[in-house]
Amino acid sequence: MENIKFSFIIPSYNCENFITTCLDSVISQTYKNYEIIVVDDCSTDNTMNILKKYNNIKILSTPKNLKQGAARNIALDNCSGDYIIFLDSDDFLYNSDVLAKLENKIKKTSYPDIVYLGLEMFGNRNLSLIPNEENSKKQYRLAENSFINVISICWKNELIQKNNIRFPESIKYEDVYFAFLGIERSKTYEYIDFIFYKYNSRSSSTTTSYTLDQSIDTIKLINKLFDLYKIIDKENFCFLDARIKQQASRASVRLNRAIDNILNKRAN
Repeated sequence: MENIKFSFIIPSYNCENFITTCLDSVISQTYKNYEIIVVDDCSTDNTMNILKKYNNIKILSTPKNLKQGAARNIALDNCSGDYIIFLDSDDFLYNSDVLAKLENKIKKTSYPDIVYLGLEMFGNRNLSLIPNEENSKKQYRLAENSFINVISICWKNELIQKNNIRFPESIKYEDVYFAFLGIERSKTYEYIDFIFYKYNSRSSSTTTSYTLDQSIDTIKLINKLFDLYKIIDKENFCFLDARIKQQASRASVRLNRAIDNILNKRAN
């Protein structure tokens, strides 16, 4: 792996106001050995016309609107990089040098299965999450980390394909399943102690808004997490127990907030 190739996987859906910033943040990188795969989930705005202006990206599409998990799975079936980075269409890379610094870290640490990335939230929430030795331990990432996701991890493609790790489709919060299984299956990890990723915490995003559908999807996610007991090592069952209980608590919170929102709208 003399010259590491990265695959950027970007699902898109009605993101005409964000996708240019996202794509330009990758194209402006000083390290150039990468591919950009954008999977459009049947956008109804100007997103596709914007994508077609770029001649250095691979554009794929879902057959119908299937949500983010299905879009990412299509890209996973078509990517050729040594390492995979998931980038959401309303987010972007911190500066033009982060990919070069990540590539250097991977080479110096003997090509780990996963590399934890620093991210900075902006918008509805302002918060920096920087990996360190303590919060990069497997136990913490599997059970204790409340912000379990795929975007703050650089994944070795071999790990993903060898273990046939894919996202649950047609539900929200699909990150939790994929990230848990990917971390559990990994044998080696490293981390970078700088901001790699700018995360747009919008008030209308999946993680910050509450509807009845989101509550239902949380229950569907829990059902998928139960399937992991058939796959993971028994020594990690306790971590999955904790993750399922966490999601059960969130299901209750999301349901109550969704009901409050509906009742408040009805009152007005």
